[in-house]
Amino acid sequence: MLSLLYLWQCHLHELKHDEMENTEFNKRLIDAIDALTVRSTRFTTNSDKADELIQETLLKALLCKDSYSTDTNFIGWLTIIMRNSFLNLIKREQRYEFSEEYTNSIESNYNDTSTEYHELLTVVAALPEELNVVFTLYVSGFKYYEIADILKIPLGTVKSRVYAARRCLRHALKDVERS
Repeated sequence: MLSLLYLWQCHLHELKHDEMENTEFNKRLIDAIDALTVRSTRFTTNSDKADELIQETLLKALLCKDSYSTDTNFIGWLTIIMRNSFLNLIKREQRYEFSEEYTNSIESNYNDTSTEYHELLTVVAALPEELNVVFTLYVSGFKYYEIADILKIPLGTVKSRVYAARRCLRHALKDVERS
């Protein structure tokens, strides 16, 4: 953790000091690292995740320093950035766990040599591309609104495509069962 924080401090010191605002902001950011360390350990007890959280908070603060107002509590502003980063980290982990659980459950129900497993993969792959992409994101654990944001399409379109993909899969799997 110390090496990461030291690198951040060195990086901040090396930045150009042309504008007084940048120098003051960077100094305040360096001074806030101890407070961020305390707060990050309150969010997570894992030191690696705490380091990751501090790093992400510092990076976002540097990238968004134009949005900081000098009449705002600096530590409070950084704490909000840290809290939002922590919540995003939790969402990412939950999404990954769900995706991993889904994959493991499919693999446990079908061993790799079974024809049913290969038929299932074939049916999913045979979906039209716009349905396949949306359905794959959906079964990976993304919410409808997240898929809409990722693909830059309306929420209703996402819901329609998931429904259409399910319907196509249902019909295709019924055909496979009959044969």
